[in-house]
Amino acid sequence: MNEQKIGQGFISRWQKTLGLSAPQASEALISAGGVLVAMSALVIMMHWLYPSDWPWLLIASFGASAIIVFASPHAPMAQPWSLIMGQLVAGTSGMASWLWLKDPLLAIPVGVTLALVGMLVLQCRHAPGGATALFFTSDPAVVDSLQWTLVWGYLLPGLVVIMVLAILYNAPFSWRRYPLIWATSTDQNRRSKQESRLEETLTHEDLVAAQKQLRHYFEMSEAEFMALYRLARAHHRQNRKKDLEVENTDPS
Repeated sequence: MNEQKIGQGFISRWQKTLGLSAPQASEALISAGGVLVAMSALVIMMHWLYPSDWPWLLIASFGASAIIVFASPHAPMAQPWSLIMGQLVAGTSGMASWLWLKDPLLAIPVGVTLALVGMLVLQCRHAPGGATALFFTSDPAVVDSLQWTLVWGYLLPGLVVIMVLAILYNAPFSWRRYPLIWATSTDQNRRSKQESRLEETLTHEDLVAAQKQLRHYFEMSEAEFMALYRLARAHHRQNRKKDLEVENTDPS
């Protein structure tokens, strides 16, 4: 029995070290189905719009964007602003860098760096945008022949398709609202008020269980989740302390 516990503890520690977690089968199927639908729609659209050259101009970063949006629909990087603007900023940075420098040795690092700076300034970080900027600065034949059409005629329509399909696909699942702002519905607010009436103390085990469930929507480790909880508790105590001070000093 002790050897079994030691073995389980050793495996558990290595899982945490490597960042492994067992996915929920239902969530895995839903996410995979969303990616299948999105990529199928992109292939059909590109084949219809550009039958002669669609296989080569189906931008590879679409696949990465689809995985982020459908596997982690509540992640900040998956939200419409980050998806659309992050990719457009990256495409614009890559295109401008190539047209300006005309040398992959310079255009690639400059284009990807400008993409990151633009995304940080506009608060629209979207990691697949790095691949978009890299593609726009490393394929001279395609970029020179299409130039800005590559951004507005290929990149933007594909992003719109992914976003619209993510909204429609996640709509039937009440726990997978996309965009995330739509999750603040009347029903959820009422449920939160009901839960807040329960004066129960959360344990570390409770928080870890919640983190494992939410990990399919938010990319956050257990340590980050616990740090977030501690910060939230500290903020709550500070605000509560201010409220009590105001109540104590109120002459009425």
